[in-house]
Amino acid sequence: TLAARKALAGKANVHRAPANCGPIATGLKKIDIWLGNGGWDVIHFNFGLHDLKHVHPDTGKNSTDESHPQQASPDAYAENLREVVKVLKETGAHLIFANTTPYPDKPSGPLRRADQVSVYNEIAAGIMAENGIQINDLHAFVEPQMEKLLLPKNVHFSKPGSIKLSGRVTGKIRAALGITK
Repeated sequence: TLAARKALAGKANVHRAPANCGPIATGLKKIDIWLGNGGWDVIHFNFGLHDLKHVHPDTGKNSTDESHPQQASPDAYAENLREVVKVLKETGAHLIFANTTPYPDKPSGPLRRADQVSVYNEIAAGIMAENGIQINDLHAFVEPQMEKLLLPKNVHFSKPGSIKLSGRVTGKIRAALGITK
């Protein structure tokens, strides 16, 4: 977000929800708060990474146990994403969905299996197509350069990786706003 703010300074107001947005269920509960009073021209959004992680079925805490469920099943993810899209479309903003970026299989921290990213990205692609929403394919952008952009054995980006990712995001925002410089 900081790199995007810097790149778009004087051209666009970049706002990020004032929290770790977490799973899509949380996003759906807080979306009205995060959107504020509206007036957004472009909303570049993403949900998926948190939904992919495994959690303890009784406590909901992060888990490394493959037998534990994902935070949101594919069906729950799809249902909630449809609701998020419905709310965002009501804003009248130009919507851009960023799909979930790849990561190494079984990274450190809570378990996320790398083979599940495509399942959630396919669900999102279908919902975005149904709604005429542009996709910023960050997965394809990151995949060939994962080792250069991500922290080792992690789902998070290195500082240079974050800057490169921000460039991709700000490029899509600039295009949607018609900003050429």
